Amino acid sequence: MKISCIIAALNEEKQIANVLDAALKAKEKIPMEIIVVDDGSNDSTPHILKGYKGIRVLTNNSNKGKSYSVARGIEASKGEYILLLDADLFGLTADNIHDLITPVQLGVAEVTMSIRKNYVRTKLESITGERVFPRSLVNGHLDKMKELPNFSLEVFLNDLIIKGQYPIKAVNWVNVVNKNKTKRRGFYRGWKENIGATRDVFRIMPFKEATRQHNALKKLLVK
Repeated sequence: MKISCIIAALNEEKQIANVLDAALKAKEKIPMEIIVVDDGSNDSTPHILKGYKGIRVLTNNSNKGKSYSVARGIEASKGEYILLLDADLFGLTADNIHDLITPVQLGVAEVTMSIRKNYVRTKLESITGERVFPRSLVNGHLDKMKELPNFSLEVFLNDLIIKGQYPIKAVNWVNVVNKNKTKRRGFYRGWKENIGATRDVFRIMPFKEATRQHNALKKLLVK
Protein backbone atom coordinates (compact mmCIF):
# COMPACT_ATOMS: atom_id res chain seq x y z
CA MET A 1 0.00 0.00 0.00
CA LYS A 2 1.58 3.27 -1.13
CA ILE A 3 1.14 6.09 1.38
CA SER A 4 1.71 9.82 1.00
CA CYS A 5 2.07 11.84 4.20
CA ILE A 6 0.99 15.46 3.76
CA ILE A 7 1.90 18.12 6.35
CA ALA A 8 0.79 21.73 5.95
CA ALA A 9 2.86 24.13 8.05
CA LEU A 10 2.60 27.83 8.83
CA ASN A 11 5.06 29.30 11.34
CA GLU A 12 5.53 26.06 13.26
CA GLU A 13 9.19 26.49 14.22
CA LYS A 14 8.55 25.14 17.72
CA GLN A 15 6.93 21.85 16.70
CA ILE A 16 7.59 20.97 13.06
CA ALA A 17 10.85 19.16 13.89
CA ASN A 18 9.13 16.84 16.37
CA VAL A 19 6.42 15.96 13.84
CA LEU A 20 8.97 15.33 11.09
CA ASP A 21 11.14 13.20 13.37
CA ALA A 22 8.13 10.99 14.15
CA ALA A 23 7.13 10.74 10.49
CA LEU A 24 10.65 9.84 9.36
CA LYS A 25 10.92 7.23 12.11
CA ALA A 26 7.59 5.75 11.01
CA LYS A 27 8.88 5.69 7.45
CA GLU A 28 11.54 3.17 8.49
CA LYS A 29 8.82 0.53 8.99
CA ILE A 30 6.11 1.75 6.63
CA PRO A 31 7.52 3.16 3.37
CA MET A 32 5.86 6.43 2.48
CA GLU A 33 6.63 9.75 0.90
CA ILE A 34 6.56 12.81 3.14
CA ILE A 35 5.48 16.11 1.60
CA VAL A 36 5.55 19.32 3.63
CA VAL A 37 3.75 22.37 2.25
CA ASP A 38 5.17 25.55 3.77
CA ASP A 39 2.27 27.98 3.66
CA GLY A 40 4.32 31.18 3.49
CA SER A 41 5.99 30.90 6.92
CA ASN A 42 7.95 33.96 8.08
CA ASP A 43 9.65 32.37 11.09
CA SER A 44 12.44 29.77 11.04
CA THR A 45 10.21 26.98 9.68
CA PRO A 46 11.73 27.16 6.14
CA HIS A 47 15.26 26.97 7.61
CA ILE A 48 14.32 23.91 9.70
CA LEU A 49 12.82 22.17 6.68
CA LYS A 50 16.03 22.65 4.70
CA GLY A 51 17.88 20.60 7.31
CA TYR A 52 15.81 17.47 6.65
CA LYS A 53 16.52 14.76 4.14
CA GLY A 54 13.89 12.26 3.06
CA ILE A 55 11.13 14.84 2.73
CA ARG A 56 9.83 16.93 -0.15
CA VAL A 57 9.07 20.59 0.52
CA LEU A 58 6.60 22.69 -1.46
CA THR A 59 6.45 26.41 -0.70
CA ASN A 60 3.51 28.76 -1.17
CA ASN A 61 4.68 32.25 -2.13
CA SER A 62 2.09 33.67 0.25
CA ASN A 63 -0.27 32.36 2.91
CA LYS A 64 -2.92 30.34 1.06
CA GLY A 65 -4.49 28.51 4.00
CA LYS A 66 -4.52 24.93 5.21
CA SER A 67 -7.14 23.67 2.75
CA TYR A 68 -5.22 24.99 -0.25
CA SER A 69 -1.91 23.67 1.09
CA VAL A 70 -3.21 20.16 1.73
CA ALA A 71 -4.81 20.04 -1.72
CA ARG A 72 -1.53 21.14 -3.28
CA GLY A 73 0.35 18.45 -1.37
CA ILE A 74 -2.09 15.75 -2.47
CA GLU A 75 -1.78 16.92 -6.09
CA ALA A 76 1.99 16.46 -5.90
CA SER A 77 1.78 13.06 -4.19
CA LYS A 78 1.79 9.57 -5.65
CA GLY A 79 0.32 7.40 -2.89
CA GLU A 80 -2.92 5.49 -3.17
CA TYR A 81 -3.61 6.41 0.47
CA ILE A 82 -3.17 9.83 2.07
CA LEU A 83 -1.96 10.41 5.63
CA LEU A 84 -2.61 13.91 6.98
CA LEU A 85 -0.66 15.23 9.96
CA ASP A 86 -0.94 18.64 11.58
CA ALA A 87 2.37 20.41 12.13
CA ASP A 88 1.63 21.54 15.70
CA LEU A 89 1.41 18.21 17.53
CA PHE A 90 3.05 17.61 20.91
CA GLY A 91 4.06 14.08 21.90
CA LEU A 92 3.64 12.49 18.46
CA THR A 93 5.62 9.26 17.96
CA ALA A 94 6.23 6.83 15.12
CA ASP A 95 4.02 4.32 16.97
CA ASN A 96 1.10 6.77 16.84
CA ILE A 97 1.51 7.00 13.08
CA HIS A 98 1.75 3.21 12.75
CA ASP A 99 -1.44 2.85 14.82
CA LEU A 100 -3.25 5.24 12.50
CA ILE A 101 -2.14 3.43 9.35
CA THR A 102 -2.48 -0.20 10.48
CA PRO A 103 -6.32 -0.52 10.42
CA VAL A 104 -6.29 0.57 6.78
CA GLN A 105 -3.43 -1.79 5.95
CA LEU A 106 -5.31 -4.69 7.52
CA GLY A 107 -8.57 -3.84 5.77
CA VAL A 108 -10.37 -3.13 9.04
CA ALA A 109 -11.47 0.28 7.74
CA GLU A 110 -11.04 2.55 4.74
CA VAL A 111 -10.56 5.68 6.87
CA THR A 112 -8.89 6.28 10.23
CA MET A 113 -9.10 9.33 12.47
CA SER A 114 -7.05 10.12 15.56
CA ILE A 115 -8.53 10.92 18.95
CA ARG A 116 -5.97 13.09 20.72
CA LYS A 117 -5.34 13.21 24.47
CA ASN A 118 -7.76 16.07 25.09
CA TYR A 119 -10.57 14.11 23.35
CA VAL A 120 -9.96 10.55 24.60
CA ARG A 121 -13.35 10.26 26.34
CA THR A 122 -15.17 10.66 23.04
CA LYS A 123 -15.83 7.95 20.47
CA LEU A 124 -14.87 10.16 17.56
CA GLU A 125 -12.93 13.39 17.02
CA SER A 126 -14.54 14.42 13.76
CA ILE A 127 -12.50 17.58 13.26
CA THR A 128 -9.12 15.94 13.80
CA GLY A 129 -6.38 16.93 11.38
CA GLU A 130 -4.77 13.48 11.60
CA ARG A 131 -6.37 10.88 9.40
CA VAL A 132 -5.74 8.28 6.69
CA PHE A 133 -8.02 7.90 3.68
CA PRO A 134 -7.89 6.52 0.13
CA ARG A 135 -6.88 8.93 -2.58
CA SER A 136 -10.12 8.04 -4.36
CA LEU A 137 -11.98 9.98 -1.64
CA VAL A 138 -10.73 13.31 -3.00
CA ASN A 139 -10.37 12.50 -6.70
CA GLY A 140 -12.09 15.28 -8.61
CA HIS A 141 -12.39 17.48 -5.51
CA LEU A 142 -8.94 19.06 -5.18
CA ASP A 143 -9.85 22.25 -7.02
CA LYS A 144 -12.81 22.67 -4.67
CA MET A 145 -10.53 22.00 -1.68
CA LYS A 146 -8.24 24.82 -2.76
CA GLU A 147 -11.15 27.25 -2.63
CA LEU A 148 -12.35 26.27 0.84
CA PRO A 149 -12.10 28.68 3.78
CA ASN A 150 -8.85 28.20 5.66
CA PHE A 151 -10.04 25.90 8.47
CA SER A 152 -12.95 24.04 6.88
CA LEU A 153 -10.98 21.16 5.35
CA GLU A 154 -12.00 18.53 7.89
CA VAL A 155 -15.74 19.05 7.60
CA PHE A 156 -15.40 18.95 3.81
CA LEU A 157 -13.57 15.61 4.01
CA ASN A 158 -16.15 14.33 6.49
CA ASP A 159 -18.92 15.06 4.01
CA LEU A 160 -17.12 13.05 1.33
CA ILE A 161 -16.64 10.16 3.76
CA ILE A 162 -20.35 10.11 4.58
CA LYS A 163 -21.42 10.31 0.94
CA GLY A 164 -19.11 7.42 0.07
CA GLN A 165 -20.05 5.44 3.23
CA TYR A 166 -16.41 4.71 4.06
CA PRO A 167 -15.95 2.58 7.23
CA ILE A 168 -14.02 4.53 9.89
CA LYS A 169 -11.71 3.37 12.66
CA ALA A 170 -11.08 5.86 15.49
CA VAL A 171 -7.56 5.52 16.93
CA ASN A 172 -6.77 6.76 20.44
CA TRP A 173 -3.62 8.87 20.73
CA VAL A 174 -3.50 9.21 24.53
CA ASN A 175 -0.09 10.90 24.46
CA VAL A 176 -0.67 13.47 21.72
CA VAL A 177 -2.06 16.99 22.00
CA ASN A 178 -2.10 20.14 19.91
CA LYS A 179 -1.72 23.16 22.15
CA ASN A 180 -4.29 25.92 22.10
CA LYS A 181 -3.45 28.65 19.59
CA THR A 182 -3.39 31.27 22.35
CA LYS A 183 -0.45 29.45 23.97
CA ARG A 184 1.42 29.03 20.70
CA ARG A 185 0.69 32.35 19.00
CA GLY A 186 0.10 34.67 21.95
CA PHE A 187 -3.29 35.58 23.39
CA TYR A 188 -4.53 38.11 20.84
CA ARG A 189 -3.31 36.34 17.70
CA GLY A 190 -4.35 32.93 19.03
CA TRP A 191 -7.81 34.18 19.97
CA LYS A 192 -8.20 35.69 16.52
CA GLU A 193 -7.21 32.40 14.84
CA ASN A 194 -9.62 30.40 17.04
CA ILE A 195 -12.48 32.71 16.08
CA GLY A 196 -11.45 32.47 12.43
CA ALA A 197 -11.36 28.68 12.53
CA THR A 198 -14.88 28.50 13.98
CA ARG A 199 -16.15 31.01 11.44
CA ASP A 200 -14.63 29.05 8.55
CA VAL A 201 -16.34 25.84 9.64
CA PHE A 202 -19.77 27.44 9.93
CA ARG A 203 -19.34 29.29 6.64
CA ILE A 204 -19.76 25.98 4.85
CA MET A 205 -21.82 24.11 7.45
CA PRO A 206 -24.34 25.51 9.98
CA PHE A 207 -24.17 24.24 13.56
CA LYS A 208 -27.14 21.89 13.18
CA GLU A 209 -25.60 20.37 10.06
CA ALA A 210 -22.27 19.93 11.85
CA THR A 211 -24.05 17.98 14.59
CA ARG A 212 -25.80 15.80 12.01
CA GLN A 213 -22.48 15.22 10.27
CA HIS A 214 -20.82 14.10 13.49
CA ASN A 215 -23.65 11.65 14.19
CA ALA A 216 -23.50 10.32 10.61
CA LEU A 217 -19.77 9.68 10.99
CA LYS A 218 -20.33 7.80 14.26
CA LYS A 219 -22.61 5.38 12.39
CA LEU A 220 -19.68 4.48 10.13
CA LEU A 221 -17.38 3.58 13.04
CA VAL A 222 -16.05 0.03 13.20
CA LYS A 223 -14.71 -1.70 16.30
